[in-house]
Amino acid sequence: MIQPAPGRTVYDATFGRGGHTRAFLEKGARVVALDVDPAAEVEAKRLEAEVGADRFHFHRVNFSEMERA
Repeated sequence: MIQPAPGRTVYDATFGRGGHTRAFLEKGARVVALDVDPAAEVEAKRLEAEVGADRFHFHRVNFSEMERA
C-alpha cells in the first residue's frame, strides 16, 4: 500500500490524467510520474505549472523504463 506523506517521494508509473498523482500531492508527497501518452504529457505540464517542479516531475517513458526516470 502506498503511504504518501509530506516529504516522501512517490512514483506514479501510469500517470494518465493525473488522478492518483493529485491525491498523492494533496497528502504532501513529491511525485515522479511516468507515461508514454502525449495527452498525459500535456496534463503533466499543466500540473507542474500548478504545483511546481520541486513537487512534481514528469517523464515521457513507459513504466518498464522506470530506471531512466
